[in-house]
Amino acid sequence: MAKPPAPLPMTGKGWESCFGADSKAHRGYLPTLALTTRGQLHWWQNVVTVNRYGGKSETGMPDFGILLDGRLHFVECKHDSGPSAMGLGRLTKPDGDKLPDHGVAPKQAIWMDLATAAGARCWIAARLEVGAATRAKSAQGRLGAPSAPLPPVLCRLVPWPTWRALMAAAEDARRRGEVPDASIPAAALATMGHPLGSAADLLTALRA
Repeated sequence: MAKPPAPLPMTGKGWESCFGADSKAHRGYLPTLALTTRGQLHWWQNVVTVNRYGGKSETGMPDFGILLDGRLHFVECKHDSGPSAMGLGRLTKPDGDKLPDHGVAPKQAIWMDLATAAGARCWIAARLEVGAATRAKSAQGRLGAPSAPLPPVLCRLVPWPTWRALMAAAEDARRRGEVPDASIPAAALATMGHPLGSAADLLTALRA
């Protein structure tokens, strides 16, 4: 009996592969939907360009483009190992300030703003690994009352305007000299946007 294929590694590229992988061993969400919708969904992966020095040239373009029912969508995949919150990123890069390792980069924010203004729908496909301590705390609920525990991994498809509003609030706090909320707590992420655990979930969210 043949062994089942090994699971995809859940780094940033592994999360992208959940969407775009197209092989006998692994078929991602988008190739699956291209087949099951019988031509109603078309997709492509935006290629990362390499500069003359061998490094990546950051264009800001999201990872995937999707055409569904005549509507254009763009999906940017973001993976964070948490363990208790998902990094938002930055809308602007101040002089001399290092960008955070996780979240949306300024060029990506500009690109998605322009695409949204042109009528496309932009999304953040967020995947957060939730630590055991965070899950235990969430299970206690408020005032010690039990509540539904968080899963080990949260996967949500969040509309770009929703994500951007949180980034804008953080930038406003920085300008006022306050400590910004630079990440989304796991419990908050669990209720944002749409669930994203399968190709069917993705299709439902895109058509919502």
